[in-house]
Amino acid sequence: MSKVIIEYWSDFICPYCYIAEQRMKNLMKELNILDKFEFKLLSFELDPDAPKERELNIIDNFAKKYFMPVEQAKETVEHINQLGKAEGIDFKYDTCRGGNTFKAHRLAKYIEKKGNYENTEKIIDILYDAYFTKNLLISDEKVLIELGTKVGCSKEELEKFLASDELSKEVRKDEEDANDKGVHGVPYFMINKEVIHGAASKERMKKVLLRALDSVEVKKEKEKDGHPEGVYCDETGCYFKKK
Repeated sequence: MSKVIIEYWSDFICPYCYIAEQRMKNLMKELNILDKFEFKLLSFELDPDAPKERELNIIDNFAKKYFMPVEQAKETVEHINQLGKAEGIDFKYDTCRGGNTFKAHRLAKYIEKKGNYENTEKIIDILYDAYFTKNLLISDEKVLIELGTKVGCSKEELEKFLASDELSKEVRKDEEDANDKGVHGVPYFMINKEVIHGAASKERMKKVLLRALDSVEVKKEKEKDGHPEGVYCDETGCYFKKK
């Protein structure tokens, strides 16, 4: 059975990306439709020029970046923590170690290239968890190698891969495609030509997901019967299909 593909741009240090993805999967489990969808991550760096590790902690960085008092920054970060916890994530955003995510995206693509969808999903979740729950520095090659071994890779192959430029162009291509499509913020989900931008509500997600499944069922009927009964049009004209 063919699955509905969900393409989405995301970054591993984006709190709303992790929250939105987990919220969507939680909803799919509630509706018993998780097995009808397949996720495809597209790389997006919130700050391609970020250093390996930022000097400021998350709260001070928030205060500086958004021109807010430190106390307000603390409240904002704690609110994000609670949003994550509501989706079953042990969110610890306030103690995250921010830094460059280019190599993390390369690692995700490396696992994807091996062709095992379950491992691809697993490494994505591992990278999110490493950053937001375990507060690891996911720009560090040693950290990435350790994480990569959790999906069956050897340390030797990961060392060789990360020391190379392999899949760097693929990461950049995703980012160029995002720019071409006017995607400047994440998460950004594309589901059957519909877009969910940001950590949308469960109600919004539910409507889009169910519409996507409905369109698949309609397509199946067309493939089965040629066209449903009644009036229809194609590239050659409009017709009436008799019973």
